[in-house]
Amino acid sequence: MSDPPKPKIDIDSVTVRSYPKTILMYPTMLVSFIIGLLEYFMTPIWVYGSPLYYYWVYTLGFIWFFVFAWNMYILTFEFSKGVVAVLMALVIIIILVIALVYVGLGIFIWIPLADFRLFFDWYILFWFTFFFAILFLISWVSTRFYYFRITHNEIIYKKGLLGDSERWGTTNAHIHKEIRDLFEYFLFTAGRLTIVVSGRQSPIVIDNVPRINRVERKILHLLKVIEVEHT
Repeated sequence: MSDPPKPKIDIDSVTVRSYPKTILMYPTMLVSFIIGLLEYFMTPIWVYGSPLYYYWVYTLGFIWFFVFAWNMYILTFEFSKGVVAVLMALVIIIILVIALVYVGLGIFIWIPLADFRLFFDWYILFWFTFFFAILFLISWVSTRFYYFRITHNEIIYKKGLLGDSERWGTTNAHIHKEIRDLFEYFLFTAGRLTIVVSGRQSPIVIDNVPRINRVERKILHLLKVIEVEHT
């Protein structure tokens, strides 16, 4: 008995949106909210001013600062495959050296976190959460007015509140996907999409496209349909 035919995928158009890199700061927003909640509900359990109290808030402060600094590094630098491999090798070497020198590795790493004396009150962290939430909302709204739409016969670039647009034909168009930053891909499944069209001197470059693999598959399917229709 033969397998049932696969359902035909009917795609009329593909919308491609480019997000600002600040959207990658969402781990800092999440950690700000979680640590803010922990401080709000757990801090009253410890006696204010006691060593255990300061150990608790300083440790949470160090965790928040570590996530924030890591996020800033991701925004500042591009981490290609080679760079990530070198960084992972360095981290492994450092951990092995520490493990050889200090037998109690867990105690050695955990206790000094409070010694950095980084303290962020719960209301400051909630303000950070609110700030990033507003920033992400503005970024999301802006992508509703600036985006590319690829149809069967043209590529449309919508820009601005008044709906201004540029249009190019899809004849002989081809695309190229590039994942330039691995951390950017892991955090947002984002990458760069380059579209080459006839009648335009330079290619269309769209950075920070979320779900880049899914978008590429849809566009390739659409272009294949166009080739079949033109043959």
